[in-house]
Amino acid sequence: MADKNFNRVLNIAAIPNHGFLTVENVSGVPVMQGADGKLITCIIDKLKFKYKVFPPPDLEWGAFKNGSWSGIIGMLDRGEADMGITYMAVTEERFQVVDFSAPYATLDRTFIVKAPGYMPQIAAYTYPFGKSVWISFILLMIVVTMLFQKTMFKNMSFVASFLAVLGSVLSHSIDDARYGQVSWKRIVFGVWLSIATVMPFLYNTSFLSFITVPERMPAINDFKDLSKEVLENRYRCFAPVGSIDLLLLQESKVNYVKELGDKMKKNNWIYDNYDDLDGLLDGRTALIVSRQLMDLWLGDLSYQDKALSDDSFGVWSVSIALGKHFCCKEIVDRTILGVRSGGLYEKWFSFQAFENNLEDYLKEKFEDREITLNLEDFKTAIFILLFGLTLAFLTFLGELWSVTQSYKNLVKRLRTKKKKMKSKFKIR
Repeated sequence: MADKNFNRVLNIAAIPNHGFLTVENVSGVPVMQGADGKLITCIIDKLKFKYKVFPPPDLEWGAFKNGSWSGIIGMLDRGEADMGITYMAVTEERFQVVDFSAPYATLDRTFIVKAPGYMPQIAAYTYPFGKSVWISFILLMIVVTMLFQKTMFKNMSFVASFLAVLGSVLSHSIDDARYGQVSWKRIVFGVWLSIATVMPFLYNTSFLSFITVPERMPAINDFKDLSKEVLENRYRCFAPVGSIDLLLLQESKVNYVKELGDKMKKNNWIYDNYDDLDGLLDGRTALIVSRQLMDLWLGDLSYQDKALSDDSFGVWSVSIALGKHFCCKEIVDRTILGVRSGGLYEKWFSFQAFENNLEDYLKEKFEDREITLNLEDFKTAIFILLFGLTLAFLTFLGELWSVTQSYKNLVKRLRTKKKKMKSKFKIR
């Protein structure tokens, strides 16, 4: 079939996208670059067609608006193009008006936000254990205090007993325990000493790593959290123009996803793919994106101030869109299957992602931090120590004042009593 149409010109609708597909003139000959560009080149070599590549007027992939399709899908539906590409997701709605080739990749729709700032270093003292562990351990200390006060600290108040239990956690001995020859008291006391030894050990083993590597504030992790933030007007969420993301969100069977889509549709929250992401991500804005597109544009996010969610609201196959009357779908499918079997598309994609982000990566200044603790790391610890010493000194002054006042009152009472006794003797 391809040989009979050797002189046919193949009209390809594509959105210029640095990474997926670009067209460059090399010695007057158009050459397609990018992962999708190289895939199309392989297909055209098999078809032996001439070709023209042109973008849709609205630069959209294709969404159903006002009774007609926009973007690449609209051009294929109207017969203005034979083939459409630029990492096109296969959906049921699109499949009703165009054909699709065999899939060559997957499209994972998620969201990206600005990475939250770092937590204050003083909070690092609570990092080694989670909230539930801290609460459980404190409750255990209270229960142990009550038990020991009834059995081994009979002459001590609750506060004194608690301080003794707390001291055992801080490696202080318990000298006032009176368990006699009762075996079960010894067992309980031994179990508690084991816990009081293991817990500080586990805390200390991980504490240094937390104090030297700052922890970030909690971020929005999934669409449930994002939907809650958006519905409570603490966040905004934008979808790319010309995509079907809004429609898919609104038609979701998951309530919080549907509510998110309705809110976005009501406020017309859309953005252009050519907009500056840094300008859009202001700390209170999330963007619906393709995980694969972010790999191409941003690369490794570990050294950037952006965070990509691990959650997804959908995963779709990626294929080449074809007109309903396209002649050579079998050749296209065989070529794609051959490319996939050889792992060529993944290789092209990875190479393009590396090339796109190499310049930015080289601009980053990475500092090799010495694995030593400096004064900055101890600043919080020193502050807590000084605060504790100040509090202890104020407590000492308070106790000194209290003892002085008690002594003065005692002397005053004794003098009063002495005067009364003298007056009695005088009367006699």
